[in-house]
Amino acid sequence: MLADGPDQQVELPPLSSSINNSVAFPRDVAVVGGCGHVGLPLGLSFADSGLRTLIVDLDRTKVEQVRAGRMPFLEDGADELLPKVLASGRL
Repeated sequence: MLADGPDQQVELPPLSSSINNSVAFPRDVAVVGGCGHVGLPLGLSFADSGLRTLIVDLDRTKVEQVRAGRMPFLEDGADELLPKVLASGRL
């Protein structure tokens, strides 16, 4: 899930008690600040590991690019990972 500002309301699906039925967490949601060189790869990693991930960025252009499955910058392996986690519904 991607939000394009702090005022946007995002509804999350019900929480579960585990990720991939192997590691128990009290919550399975990660919130990451920014679609930049740190936040976006971190968010992709969280989503790929099973966490429902919300990335918030004030730059609507970056958010729209990511929502469309396009990386706003070059990152090794991210071009393959982004569509995967978008399709999973965890991002």
